[in-house]
Amino acid sequence: MSYQVIARKWRPQTFEEVTGQDVITRTLHNAIEHDRLHHAYLFSGARGVGKTTTARILAKVLNCHKTPGPNLTPCRTDSPDACPSCIEISESRSMDVLEIDAASHTGIDDVRETILEGINFNPARDRYKVFIIDEVHQLSKPAFNALLKTLEEPPGNVVFVMATTEHHKVPITITSRCQEFQFRTIPLQQIFDRLKIIAESEGVKISDEALREVARSGLGSMRDAQSNFDQAISFSAGDITLDTVAKALGSAGADVIERVVRAIITKNSVELLDVVDELMSHGHDLRNFCRDLLGLMRDLMVYKVSEGSPALLESAIFTDATLRDLSDPFSHSDLIRCFNSLSQTEASLREAAYARYVLEIGLLKLVEMQRLRPIEDVLASLGSFSAIEPKSDPPPVLISSESAAASPEKKTVNSPESFAIEPGPPEMPEEIDDGFAYNFDNEPEMPPFEPFKLSLAVDAHRDDGMAPGRTALAAMTAEELEHFDHDRLDQAYESMITAKDIDTLSPTAARSIAAELLGRGGSVVVTSAGGAAAVMAPSVSELRYPAYEVPPLSAEPTADELLEYANAHPVVRSALEIFEAEILSVAPRGK
Repeated sequence: MSYQVIARKWRPQTFEEVTGQDVITRTLHNAIEHDRLHHAYLFSGARGVGKTTTARILAKVLNCHKTPGPNLTPCRTDSPDACPSCIEISESRSMDVLEIDAASHTGIDDVRETILEGINFNPARDRYKVFIIDEVHQLSKPAFNALLKTLEEPPGNVVFVMATTEHHKVPITITSRCQEFQFRTIPLQQIFDRLKIIAESEGVKISDEALREVARSGLGSMRDAQSNFDQAISFSAGDITLDTVAKALGSAGADVIERVVRAIITKNSVELLDVVDELMSHGHDLRNFCRDLLGLMRDLMVYKVSEGSPALLESAIFTDATLRDLSDPFSHSDLIRCFNSLSQTEASLREAAYARYVLEIGLLKLVEMQRLRPIEDVLASLGSFSAIEPKSDPPPVLISSESAAASPEKKTVNSPESFAIEPGPPEMPEEIDDGFAYNFDNEPEMPPFEPFKLSLAVDAHRDDGMAPGRTALAAMTAEELEHFDHDRLDQAYESMITAKDIDTLSPTAARSIAAELLGRGGSVVVTSAGGAAAVMAPSVSELRYPAYEVPPLSAEPTADELLEYANAHPVVRSALEIFEAEILSVAPRGK
């Protein structure tokens, strides 16, 4: 007799032998036992998890000849007294159990010829006529439509079992007529246990580490794991070791994956390049290696989050102690960044002309990610912001009271003979105060501002916009005023400019708009620090400052000295001209 591969030889023949699908097999067992058989079933799930096998077992249970009715323990094919029905169903040659490959029979003619034309005929020998449609999602739309009526009301002795790996492609009109069972991927430990039974029965000598690597290579698919086991047996000339499995399957062993992670931890870029070189020289699949590394990053993250929960780490290839050792140097953010970066690398490997280069750069990126410092550490190194006085940008200029007119002298903030220019509030308040907050950020070089507060009055109630005794300034365009960010005022300002159809904005018009936006004439408040403008302010870079001579201030200036100083300062003088304002009061800061 010719050799039979392990996946076929060890295919489950009863519900009890199906691995990892206990809920589904128990439901089917009870349905048959209590005579609650449905006429159509839809099995969905990943490849190699038991969908077609379970469909065949169901057909054997319904048609086994050893009992007058359905037999929950059908015949095994290796049994000398196995009934013809069970043998033929297991070998896919039964006349009453038709297995249809929808991948090669997709059209309506195939459905009509195979199913519709013979469905009303009684089974040739068995109790039930069973249609097993594999990869049913590949049927064409007309074929699905032709199947609808029959699938909804088939004859009493007909059962449909449909299997698919892509459940989302099956029309809702089909799924609504079926009982649906979703087959899950099989846990690593259950695959390992099944392979161990096979190894003992076949007389294969293999270490537990090697067998676990074979089980892991199946990625939750029993058929894939059994096929890989067959491949490892064929490759080995004797006992199967972990190294033998790695060479036979063309995959990197757990030791290579661990080397990569430790190289990332120690930022050893040369080690990573050496690993890639070894993978290439041994003919390993670089994309499979990248997937294995992705799986380890997932395990490390789950280990940190779950604190080593065995239920969540049953598929892990490393022991609890190794996972702890490898995960400790990483933070949660590090592992997430590494996983996302590896995912991009794995996706790039699909169509990469030079896979080696893509993997090398992808691994080196993981080393560079380790050099990133968390923002919390950066902030901690800068100290506690709550203990630091906020500073304006550019840094405040400190003026000696004894040499205000000369070049400014840098002194400490705590110096009793100096005045510190404090910044204004970092954000615009929701409610606008009486007037404008003038912004002196990025102002050109000019005499420094001494610390005082200045209030300017604007008369906005005259019809002609002019105060008695004042002369009109030259007209200014709208571009000569700089409007600072504030959503509500932005919209109001633009709306009023549009409504007034203003092309050239004179000081009179500017004052009028400002008064309307504020709802009153109000006063203009100019501070020596750079707070955000409440409404509008002249563009400092475009101002032409007149000649000036700023008088010095004493250590404790009087109100008259402050008034004289303010009137002489070029920025204040420009503000007075633009807003046609007059100084109401000058006071030291904080008073």
